[in-house]
Amino acid sequence: MPGAVSQLCSMYDVLTGKIYYNYTVAVRSYCRYLHLSAGEKDCAAAGGPVEKTTHRELTTALRLLKLLTTHHRPLDELVEEISRTPALQWYRLTPQLLARLGHSEPSVRGALLAILCSVARQYPHKLVYNCVERYCRDNQVEHDKSDLADMIEDLDLGGSEDQESRTTPEKRSEEHKDLVSGGYAVVYNTLLQHCEEIVRDVKVIVTELRRVNLLWAELWAGVLGHKYSDITRKFNQLTVELRRVSSNSTLTAEEKINIASTKQQALLTPLLVTLKRVIGLTSRPPETTYEEEFQTKFGHKIAAAMTLMETCVDLKNPSRCWSKFEELHGELQEYIKSKLTHSLSDISPLLSKLSRLSTPLPGGTHHDYRSSSGYVTIESFHEDVHVLPTKTKPKKIGILGSDGRKYIYLFKGLEDLRLDERIMQLLQVCNVMLSSAGQREYGVRQYSVTPLGPRSGLIQWIGSGSPLFSLYKRWQQRENVRSNADLPAAVLNCSEIFHNKVHAVMAKMGLNEKLPRAEWPPELLQEVLRQLTTETPSDLLAKELWCSSTSPTHWWSTVKRYTHSSAAMSIIGYVIGLGDRHLDNILVDFHKGDVVHIDYNVCFEKGRNLRVPERVPCRLTPNITSAFGPTGVEGTFRMACEVILGVLRNNREVVLSLLDAFLYDPLIEWTSANDEGVFGDVVKDGTVNRKELEIESLYSLLSCRIVELNVSLKTNKNSFTVSIGGLLKVLRTFSDSFSRLIPHEDNTNNVIARQRLLHELKHDPDHMLWALQESVEAQAAHRTAHTTLHKRVNLAAEEYKTQHNKFRAILEFIEGNVLETLIGELSNSTSPHPEDTPSYLPALEFLNSTGQGDLVTQNEAVDAEINLALAARRTATVTALRALKPYGSLVSCFKRYFVHQHPGTFWSEWLEKLLYQNSSIGCEDVCAQCELSASTHVRDTPGEAAQKLEERIQEHCTTLKVRLTHVMEQQAALPPAPPPGTLNRDILLQTEGVTSALSTSLATLTDTWLMMEGTVHESGNTLGSLSTFSGQWFLEELGSSGKLAAEHVDLLLCTVPVTKPLMKLRQSVQQSVSFYDDLIQAYSTYGTIVLHETLKTLHSEGTLEQQKCSLIYEYIQILDTALQDGLAEDCSELFVQLRGGQDVSSTIIDQEKVRSVCEGVAAVQERVKQQFHSNDQKRDDYKICLLIMCLESLLSKTIDSLVTLCDSHRDVADIVAEVDHLPEVQKAASLRSPVLLSLENSEIHSILYVALMQAVLTYLQGCFIHGNLFDRTSNRISTDNEEEEDGGEGGEGDVEQSGGGGLTWSTSDSLLHPIKHFLGMLLQTGGIGYYSTILCYISYAHQPISGETDISCPPLTKYLQTWHLANTHHRLTNEAKILKSSLQRCQLELIAFQWLHEGPQLAGSPRKAFITDLTNKISALDEAHREVQAKQQQYTSIESKIHQRLSWAAGSNPATRDVLSKFEALLQSRAALVEREGKYSNDVLEMCQGVVQLETQREETERSKVRHENLLTMVRKFTESIGILEEYSKDLAQTSEDIELLSAPEKGLTLSWVDSELSACKKQLNSATGKQKQLTGEIKKHADHVLGEVEKVKDQAAGFVKLVSEIAEHLSSLSQKECSDHGARVLLKSYQKFVSDLKVLLSTVKEFAAKSKKDLQGGEEWVRRSPEILDDLMKLRTLLEWIFRQFEILSTGDQNIAQPPPIINIAPSSASKTRLLALPERNHFATSVLKRVQSKLDGRDGGVVVSVQDQVSAVINSATSHSNLSLMYEGWTPWV
Repeated sequence: MPGAVSQLCSMYDVLTGKIYYNYTVAVRSYCRYLHLSAGEKDCAAAGGPVEKTTHRELTTALRLLKLLTTHHRPLDELVEEISRTPALQWYRLTPQLLARLGHSEPSVRGALLAILCSVARQYPHKLVYNCVERYCRDNQVEHDKSDLADMIEDLDLGGSEDQESRTTPEKRSEEHKDLVSGGYAVVYNTLLQHCEEIVRDVKVIVTELRRVNLLWAELWAGVLGHKYSDITRKFNQLTVELRRVSSNSTLTAEEKINIASTKQQALLTPLLVTLKRVIGLTSRPPETTYEEEFQTKFGHKIAAAMTLMETCVDLKNPSRCWSKFEELHGELQEYIKSKLTHSLSDISPLLSKLSRLSTPLPGGTHHDYRSSSGYVTIESFHEDVHVLPTKTKPKKIGILGSDGRKYIYLFKGLEDLRLDERIMQLLQVCNVMLSSAGQREYGVRQYSVTPLGPRSGLIQWIGSGSPLFSLYKRWQQRENVRSNADLPAAVLNCSEIFHNKVHAVMAKMGLNEKLPRAEWPPELLQEVLRQLTTETPSDLLAKELWCSSTSPTHWWSTVKRYTHSSAAMSIIGYVIGLGDRHLDNILVDFHKGDVVHIDYNVCFEKGRNLRVPERVPCRLTPNITSAFGPTGVEGTFRMACEVILGVLRNNREVVLSLLDAFLYDPLIEWTSANDEGVFGDVVKDGTVNRKELEIESLYSLLSCRIVELNVSLKTNKNSFTVSIGGLLKVLRTFSDSFSRLIPHEDNTNNVIARQRLLHELKHDPDHMLWALQESVEAQAAHRTAHTTLHKRVNLAAEEYKTQHNKFRAILEFIEGNVLETLIGELSNSTSPHPEDTPSYLPALEFLNSTGQGDLVTQNEAVDAEINLALAARRTATVTALRALKPYGSLVSCFKRYFVHQHPGTFWSEWLEKLLYQNSSIGCEDVCAQCELSASTHVRDTPGEAAQKLEERIQEHCTTLKVRLTHVMEQQAALPPAPPPGTLNRDILLQTEGVTSALSTSLATLTDTWLMMEGTVHESGNTLGSLSTFSGQWFLEELGSSGKLAAEHVDLLLCTVPVTKPLMKLRQSVQQSVSFYDDLIQAYSTYGTIVLHETLKTLHSEGTLEQQKCSLIYEYIQILDTALQDGLAEDCSELFVQLRGGQDVSSTIIDQEKVRSVCEGVAAVQERVKQQFHSNDQKRDDYKICLLIMCLESLLSKTIDSLVTLCDSHRDVADIVAEVDHLPEVQKAASLRSPVLLSLENSEIHSILYVALMQAVLTYLQGCFIHGNLFDRTSNRISTDNEEEEDGGEGGEGDVEQSGGGGLTWSTSDSLLHPIKHFLGMLLQTGGIGYYSTILCYISYAHQPISGETDISCPPLTKYLQTWHLANTHHRLTNEAKILKSSLQRCQLELIAFQWLHEGPQLAGSPRKAFITDLTNKISALDEAHREVQAKQQQYTSIESKIHQRLSWAAGSNPATRDVLSKFEALLQSRAALVEREGKYSNDVLEMCQGVVQLETQREETERSKVRHENLLTMVRKFTESIGILEEYSKDLAQTSEDIELLSAPEKGLTLSWVDSELSACKKQLNSATGKQKQLTGEIKKHADHVLGEVEKVKDQAAGFVKLVSEIAEHLSSLSQKECSDHGARVLLKSYQKFVSDLKVLLSTVKEFAAKSKKDLQGGEEWVRRSPEILDDLMKLRTLLEWIFRQFEILSTGDQNIAQPPPIINIAPSSASKTRLLALPERNHFATSVLKRVQSKLDGRDGGVVVSVQDQVSAVINSATSHSNLSLMYEGWTPWV
């Protein structure tokens, strides 16, 4: 299974690699196309901008944008190339670029900003309004807000609670917002640098336009109108609340007044805060004439209304406080109607003064080729500003352009126009697509939209278009005049007409007029629509088009254009889900026939979620279709729809790419549209939060309600708590009864079962229990024997484990640096020794003066003797330690074999495994493995094969000695190496004729070099074993010759004028020499250091099986797996092509293979880097990781050197091409790799890295196989004599392998052969053919002048001889170094082989000699140690006597105390030194004895064989004993239950005992029956009590729920407002949890109690669950008390609701989770909307793919369906 997963992952990597490769190619191609296309369209010389974008350019740019934002990671290296694409190709896609500025990837944002900055520099008109507005909005602070629009954003103008209960989109994350703001700031700074004046003017324009966005009167009227329904609802609620308070008999009159006042304040506080905020906005100092007039006319009225609102408290008529604001609202509406035209100087004096600006017109679509900028700029603003009488009060503003024309814009506030901007872009792109498809006549008219923030913007005025509603309105007026000629009545609006018809039809159908609209029958609506359609002419638009035409031709052109544009907008509207197509949103140009749609706020299927959902995909009502001509929708219209939909479906990629902007920046609210009005947004306040106000209000109402219910709550609390306590009491009694009954039942059942078993025994003499006694006794006896055997095995295991640990400790001491340190300390003459200072010296004068001279004489004699003994012991200790040094070196290199091939290690492991087995099967497995391993360790001595192998190793050691001696003799025969500075170039270069001599010598060297390169080329795979006559590797000779040639070139170029080509040639020569040096250095390092460390690591501690799990084996597995998975196969042909020669069948590189190799190598390198590259020296495996890194880095450095050399070859290729005609150059060219320089450096590195992997893998595998030489657990050495085999490809006959698949030994040259083979391949790839060409060029360019014959130059000859001598010394030194390392390793391996495979057939016996020598040294050390101990006793006795006399004297003579102190100090110092040396000697003695003991145990003697056989016998017996015990346990398990039940006597079973037990059982049964009846009666009685208490608790719970229901409603409202899981939400959830849990708990208790009255079968379950039930009931009582306590807290006005008790677990609310997921859900919904668009463009809108014709038919049928039209909203006027 893991292999399959690995293959799947590999396949996935390959497939994704191919995809990303195609992406890379596509990006490069797209960028190139955009550059070329921009170059063709470059018309800078023409003096005007090019704004025409082709369909191909648009598609290419969108595809490039898609790849950049979606697949940026594999394209990181191409991001810079994308950012350099021409701005001309992007300026039409600026909305798409701006929408993606919040991309999370820095590289993508960088590319987008680079493109936007480029557009800003070349086409500032496209970005200046958006960027300046956004930058100013992001960087202004509260006190800088000078215009009303900014303050409105901080004003709470929220809607009613009903409106707020709807789902609203969440705000974007702050991180995303910061990214977008930062991007806008970068573009803004770019604009500021290149067009500072334009930026400054735009800032002024934007600021002043936002001032007139919403005038003060419009603001007040909008706020009061929007709050009307909310305030009405709140006053109705307040009336109900006050009526209930007045009727509450438990409250006093004062409490009623306080509660009423509090409730009024709580309900009206949010409204008061809003009104105060608006007053703060409109009471600031006026800045315009309009503001002065407003404050004069309405300032005092607003203040009076606010005073009344705050002070008036009328309990009978609470709404009286709002009366003045109602009057104010009416006056404001009349004032606004009278002010539909303003003077710009009155509402914005600064804007009216602006003139002759350099700022382009908003929209940037007006060209003026007379201007230097190419665009129309703003000359001035028109004085008159007209206000349209709609909800948002948009302003109609005129701007005079620099071309003398007047441009009209509609300035809309409180609406997001960025959606309209993107829809206009979509229409523009649709026109481009239709034009490119040859369908230009189907294009649609669009207009410019310039957003000025999230709540305002400028829309180009469509002057030639008239809304369709005007036709219907004029018809209504004409009909009204005609029917009421004398006194025309007021014209009814659409809603009035519709509802009048509805009521009439309802009356006819007998329906109630108050029936909700959702319940109106479809027949009613269809009848109403039929009547209205009949009464309304269907040719109003057709007649208008006819009357507006000047000729039949003009009429036909107009109708055709109208039909085409209607078809285009119908299909585009269907695709994007455009809704709200009422008559005011469709304009028609009656002279040209163009249809223009406005107001795109309801799109992307938003109309389906309106209060009255829209059912039609587009508007095809009677007047619309009648104007199409006689054929209606079946003629030109249908054909146009099919053409347009076909173009959109063919270009769905472009459409979807444009709409992707909504995923990155979803501007619209993905929720149901509503009729909240223009003030429906909830905007945060910097000081007062609207939500906090509402929460405060709700808490006040809650507090009041709790106060009202205070008396009832206290009564319910007391009775409820008492009833729960009563239930707890009876439940405990009920549980106690069952607890006493159940054990009694169990005991009775046991007595019955025992009675049955006794009857069986009495009547069945063959019952198996009669023989039970014998089985039990036999099992006990065998278990005793097994316990004894277990102790023996455990004792043996402990013994061998102790030996193993001792051996490990000794080896760790020997192989470390402690041994050398100890030898140095004991041998050092400067170290302190005991004999340096005799202890009696301080007391010498005292002893002589007191007549104790004889004591001094004795001390001197003994001191001399002990000093000699100490010196002898020290010498013996050092001698023993030095004898251990060779053994330590051997252990450090082959520790794995010394430790794990020792018998103690073997038996310690297997005996310990045996003790942990609990089954016979496990013991048998261990026994079988133990026998197998023992047969491997205890075996016959090696035979002739081992002897032959030993001779081969000795022979190779001799060969290495001879070669090393020869090299050292050669070096000794040479003159001394010249000291540094001997080679003086200055003198040589001043010699006459040196140039000609150098040129001639270089020509000779070039010929020699060509010959050597030919040899390298022809050697092929045998280059690794190619050597010179002197025995050195051919590569070393080649490197020497290359250095000599480089020296010639360097000298020659110093004698001629240096040009730039010659400098390049010199650098190329130096790089070639550096390449040869790197090859030689890599081989030398491998031979002297790496090979030794590799073998030492592989021979380190651990069995071979454990070693396979090491890091090196994992590294081998990585390399082998990668090569087996296809890397080796892919590179096989590439290797041949890189080498060149006759084997090359093709010089064309397979790029697919190269790419595959690069990807595979990258994956391997990444895995190796993650797993093995570490700088953490504290890692346990750091040294192994370091070795692995070294294995790669040495060879990887040579590849890097070759890649650098290739760059050098490319630099000089054009220079040396001048001599291609020379025969020598042609010969050199035939040696070169035919494809090397055509590859990129990364590709060369990847291909050669595969060769590196093969070389390292083969090298490590050879080292692993080489380890078997010392592993006695490997295959036995065969006795068959077979011929020696070569060591592999190009082998040198230095691998010795025994026959029959036995042990293998390899020389250093054989182990290093894969490395030499790899280095040779590098040399054949890039080291030949190029260097000789450069030498030929230099030699040819500086050849001697014709006729010049005498070109000898003695100084040059001397210089070159000196150079040769220095180079030869260096080469011989390196060769001797490698030979010494190889010889040392070979000698160590010979000793280890003889040591581990010692036998009579082998010539050497190092282990026996070592043991004999070490035993002798142990005897000498032991004898010296005993001698020291004997002498030390004598010395100590004399010291005691001296100390005794000094102590006596010091007691009577204080002057002697100083002598005593010095004597004691010296005594202690000398004793410490003696003790330290004694410890050293004793430790060394024990260590040497341990080594001898352990190495003696390694010998395979008869005694050891007997011991091993005894151990195997013990293992077999242990295994058999486990099996017998299992059989006994199996037999006794069948009767274990009966044995336990029977309780048989120790003496055994008898018939008399059975009879007596039967009699006892009968008595027990009689007693138990009476007791059980008594307990059963008690349980049924307690069950009745439980049922009664349950009913009481239920009654109290019902009263509690009824009482708290109103409080719960308040808590529910609060929980919807609060954001966190605290406060009201916790209290509400606690209340709900209490009610639900109590209901479940009472139901459970009632069920158990009722069941207990019928029978007692559920008693055990009740006893089991009763603690949990009682605990839950107590928790619920605690929760109930907590709930009542929170009610008391809330009644005081405190909002700090405490957390519930820890025993109650309240889960997080779903609302909180919803908020956390709001943003992802919103984006998910945006994705679903775009998928809907995609399904339409794919032709599968209904789930099944259909043709264009069928899809158009479905759209037309749905849009003209009478049933669908009848369900439309009346304001949509479906009958017109």
